[in-house]
Amino acid sequence: EPLGKRLADCLRAGDRLLAAATNDPLDTIADGMRSRALGERPFDILKDVVAPDAVLTVDDDAILSSMTTLFADFKICVEPSGATALAAVQATHPDDFARATGGAQTVAAIVCGGNLDVGPILRQAYAR
Repeated sequence: EPLGKRLADCLRAGDRLLAAATNDPLDTIADGMRSRALGERPFDILKDVVAPDAVLTVDDDAILSSMTTLFADFKICVEPSGATALAAVQATHPDDFARATGGAQTVAAIVCGGNLDVGPILRQAYAR
């Protein structure tokens, strides 16, 4: 999840609206994940299958990096929210990733969406 979303805190507290104490949207490039409040249905599912310690957070630079990798290496264009899972795989220290995944040997990162502004991606790609 984008840095500041606070899913882990919500899971620990059992309260999907805990992170929505402010009405201000989250300041992230992942525009599809800017709402601080978690949806009722997704939260009901997540609280039963995701441990708070399994939640990984990433900053905008990590998200942009994963989008750039997907586009440059695989010719796949995804929106920031859809690249967040891959950003967590790429940016998380291996020890932290192993802890979060329970030491799983196989991990899938689902990427999706084409609703994006290519400007930030191009700026990062040319900065490399």
